[in-house]
Amino acid sequence: MDIEEIDNCQISGTIHWPDFFNCKSSFKGEIKENELVLQETILLQGYHMSNSSILHLGLSKSDTLKGTWKDKEGRELASSFIVKGNSLSERQITEINNQKQHYADLYGTALIDQARASIGQKEFLKHYRDHNPIGSYSKEAVELKGTATVGQMNLPLYMAFRYPDYFYLELEIQNIKFRTGSNPDYSWQHNPLLDKVELTEKSAENEEKSNGIKGKNISQLMSKGFSIQSIHHAQLDSISTFRVLLQKEEEEVVFFIDKRNFQTVRMDENHQIEYFLNQQRVHNYYFPSIFHQITQDENTTFHLSEVNTDVTFPDSLFLLPSQLKSQVTKSAKKDSDHYYSLGIKQFEEGNYEEAEKSLSRAIKMNASNLSYYLDRGNTRTKLGDYYGAISDLKMVLEHEPRNAEALNFLGLAKYYLGDYERAINDFDKAIEYDSSLLVAHYNKGFSFVQLKEFKKAEPNFAYVAKYDTTNNPEYRYYYAVVLSQLNKYDSAIHFYTIAISNGFQDADIYNRRGVAYYNSGQLELAQKDFEKALSMDQQDPVKYANLANLYADLENYKKSNEFYTKALVLSENKAEIYNRIGLNFYSMEIFENAKENFSLAIAENQKNATYYDNRASAKNQLMDYSGAIEDYSTSLSLYPDDPNIYLQRGLLFIQQHNKYAGCKDFQKAKELGLKDAQEMLSEYCTMQVKNE
Repeated sequence: MDIEEIDNCQISGTIHWPDFFNCKSSFKGEIKENELVLQETILLQGYHMSNSSILHLGLSKSDTLKGTWKDKEGRELASSFIVKGNSLSERQITEINNQKQHYADLYGTALIDQARASIGQKEFLKHYRDHNPIGSYSKEAVELKGTATVGQMNLPLYMAFRYPDYFYLELEIQNIKFRTGSNPDYSWQHNPLLDKVELTEKSAENEEKSNGIKGKNISQLMSKGFSIQSIHHAQLDSISTFRVLLQKEEEEVVFFIDKRNFQTVRMDENHQIEYFLNQQRVHNYYFPSIFHQITQDENTTFHLSEVNTDVTFPDSLFLLPSQLKSQVTKSAKKDSDHYYSLGIKQFEEGNYEEAEKSLSRAIKMNASNLSYYLDRGNTRTKLGDYYGAISDLKMVLEHEPRNAEALNFLGLAKYYLGDYERAINDFDKAIEYDSSLLVAHYNKGFSFVQLKEFKKAEPNFAYVAKYDTTNNPEYRYYYAVVLSQLNKYDSAIHFYTIAISNGFQDADIYNRRGVAYYNSGQLELAQKDFEKALSMDQQDPVKYANLANLYADLENYKKSNEFYTKALVLSENKAEIYNRIGLNFYSMEIFENAKENFSLAIAENQKNATYYDNRASAKNQLMDYSGAIEDYSTSLSLYPDDPNIYLQRGLLFIQQHNKYAGCKDFQKAKELGLKDAQEMLSEYCTMQVKNE
């Protein structure tokens, strides 16, 4: 949900339903007492949705608003909740963006113009009927050949039609035929794997159901009581269309009609989408060479390579074969492909434990299918069973040693085991056999990051960013992280900005871009990003500390200490924060407060020489020379090779009239390479002392 406008208690914006046929709609709402009440108004993209239900959300200070969808009578239809975007993790945002991209690829994008098309119904119907005469193919027989893509399988396809009532479809896999038929009396489907026949008698209620590619015609629907409710302009992927909504009582059907030839490109009905693509004219009518049918559970595509019209078919082709009649009432038996498909679906839903069980059952029923092992290996990696994953993936590679996907998954399992070098070897092999497998380059880059070898990581992330056509913001984000590690701040800022513009907008990315701006000297831009990050996440001490560091650089020490104090409350590592507060007080010449904070830093960490150095400087300003000498001595016991501290302690010894000790420190500073020490020796020390 995107909020676009708030005016007093009124609110408006858009709702995106990526898993409901990639839909997007506008909404309006208002605050009523302790509720936010929202209702969708106009469909902006995707499948036709009913806008009659209303969302009621209880207002609270939480990042999550919970409520219910209700109909106009107030009956609850479903529960719902809305999570504040900036409370989501990077992983959650990435998953949401990936989900959006997946459904956009599956369902396409139908951008619908809110304003109605200027063409009137009469003019539209005239053009439509001219291009789609109902009688032009009456009683014609058509034979089609090609392939069908069902899930991950490509199957030989044969179809036969004899308009208007006869239909036959045949799919073949490993010499087994799946058959479907229809005639004026009944329709039937035979699945040999399930040993089952589904038979449906024709009736007044179901006789108008479409059979596969036969589809429906606007003129036919209007003759049966449907009427056109609206015509809008719509951009369906790259095709300019009219979007036509037909309605009959509670039934609705949506057509997308190509403006060039008035042929149906897509039809939406009963939560099913049918695409008719690459239209070819055969005699007096158009035929699509690609037919794509999508439901929320299935995705099937028919690729038609041959269309024959000079054919005749016997009636027996469309009838249920006599040898199958006995199977109409037999119970179905689930096969390995059923459990494999179930496992894939469970995996996509994030239910990895159940997915692993389903895939294991598929393997038990058919141990020769390598795809089962490949996907179970990936699933086991998600479950943290890395050794089990390695076992499955090695099974695949024994038979298919050049399987790039298996090599990538194998490398990933080793990565999670911390075996980064061997993981890199597997990713290298995956890339060798399939250089277009971007995720292998990505995983290889991450492995180098874990080894702190950022120079080797960079070209892998650069390759992914260059060839990724999906504009995946996660790829740009981590490329920017690596560039920052290499002090290439301008390039890092560039890719952080791209990631943000593509939806990767959480507190951490603004914080990281702010650090890049800070390190490149662009303090104003860094300040904006740090403030943005802090507004999105007020529980991270690092974000307070970064803003405090920036204010210190701007010499606004009071403001800096305000943010350090807030960081102090949240941080477990308080020593450095006390030290930074002390430095700010020192810069403000409030030396007593500086000394107190340096002492607190030392209490937290007694092994840091810098904290003693800083407290010594504060004591020196307070004329506590003995205390300062004591702190410098402790510092030198922790880090004995700092010539500057010898010089500072030597000056304090001179201040205390201990020339011998002072000159000894100056001599030590000189030996450690500090040129200024010679000046002190010349000024304060006699030749005798120098010789000693």
